[in-house]
Amino acid sequence: MLEHSIQSADGTRLRVVQWAPEATPTAEVLLLHGLAEHAGRYPHVAAALTAAGYHVTFVELRGHGNSEGRRGAIQSWGDYVADLQAAADFVRKPFFLVAHSMGGLVALDALRGPSAMHDQVRALALSDPLTGLAVIPPKLLDMAKHWLSKLVPNLHIKNPLDPAQVSRDPEVVRAYIAVRRDHAALGDRDGGRDGTGPRLRRPV
Repeated sequence: MLEHSIQSADGTRLRVVQWAPEATPTAEVLLLHGLAEHAGRYPHVAAALTAAGYHVTFVELRGHGNSEGRRGAIQSWGDYVADLQAAADFVRKPFFLVAHSMGGLVALDALRGPSAMHDQVRALALSDPLTGLAVIPPKLLDMAKHWLSKLVPNLHIKNPLDPAQVSRDPEVVRAYIAVRRDHAALGDRDGGRDGTGPRLRRPV
């Protein structure tokens, strides 16, 4: 495993981790994680992919893992898209994009319009992409989100996701809770609540 440091468009430092197969790689894979995750939750995925001959690159989005940025907060949804583009620029070669949960939504948003990544992405594989809300926010909070984003952009709201819903395996749930401890609260703009992100269906 190799670690690298790259910069997003606004200069934010992002941690990149790479795993290589024993033989010459057959193709490149770029992995994109979900909310409150980092590279430490994906070694088993990387192991399966490298065993199949792929060279794997994993980027930790801002505010996640060892990348710079405040936990659970972004200035704009476009920040995540820019982080993905920075990772794609780092890979340089054509790659398969594999994205989970919130990362799936970032990938979809990055590819839905004109993008420098179109010529690089050979195929897109999504795992439970965040295309809808499993937890409906209180109506009052939902109505106030636009003004909260402008008046108190760094306001943190309790993360309503029940960790027990992550997996039926208790060990996986415990590991997720340990990883998520710094994301017990979400910034008002996280997930595009500033109005800059894609619209979500609800409920899922």
